Amino acid sequence: MNPNISEQLLALSRKEPNARKRMRLLAVSLFYEGNSRTDIAKRLNTARSSVNKWVSSYLENGLGGLDNKPIQGRPSRLQPQQLEQLSEFTKRTNTELQGGRLTGEDIVHYIHTEFGVHYHLNHVYKILK
Repeated sequence: MNPNISEQLLALSRKEPNARKRMRLLAVSLFYEGNSRTDIAKRLNTARSSVNKWVSSYLENGLGGLDNKPIQGRPSRLQPQQLEQLSEFTKRTNTELQGGRLTGEDIVHYIHTEFGVHYHLNHVYKILK
């Protein structure tokens, strides 16, 4: 194949701080050295299907094809307008209270009574970020 591209990819992999992307760069580098995808998978101790995806993605999209894809989490059980209402409630209540403090339990109770959704106390703090 092309040893010059292989060397460039290998140099990039050495500088890459992200371990997953480093593995992808190394796999594509080995591919350009002429190694089979099966040999690359064995050498990197990964699935051949992963190597196939990485090489194909690189060939189609270049270096951008090796970037991490954004990970979608589970959708919130509260709608955007409910989250806005919750934000307004916390701001309003903090200014009305003498101490200016709401507890997590207060917020859990508010969400449950207003929206009929039960959140664990630990998760309420994630919502408020």
